[in-house]
Amino acid sequence: MRLQYVSAIARVLALTACLTNALPIAVKIILFAVIYACFDRLVKRLKNERYTIKYSDASGWEFSMSEGGLEPVRILPSTVVTKYALFLHIENRQKPSLNKPALTNITKKALLIPADSLADDEYRSLIAKLVSTAIKQEQVFVSVDKIKPIEKKNTSV
Repeated sequence: MRLQYVSAIARVLALTACLTNALPIAVKIILFAVIYACFDRLVKRLKNERYTIKYSDASGWEFSMSEGGLEPVRILPSTVVTKYALFLHIENRQKPSLNKPALTNITKKALLIPADSLADDEYRSLIAKLVSTAIKQEQVFVSVDKIKPIEKKNTSV
């Protein structure tokens, strides 16, 4: 909630600065219109945008935006966890379809989850689950990456 208020206040201050500066009136109007459009877009997005993130042992991490269905995702190692906010980097794990190549189905998203957007217990639980599953995921990827094929030595004389 604090992030939403800070974003709104910053835009209102920018609107005020547009009106009180010494620029020509035409430039003021253009700047005001652009900043107001950004402010309006922010308000609409904040009202309508809802995320769902879920973890289960069977299907791993799943994510959905608004009212869409849950899609499998992978938590990227670039995710940053602090006590004030969680900067979640995810990559979808959809299997490629027959009519689309595999590279077009991979999408990455970055989400900001402020600590005050969830109850204290829920936020701590989310962080604990992220850390514990990331460690498991990291172990799987590291062990696979460290395996190198055996090189054949040229023994011919």
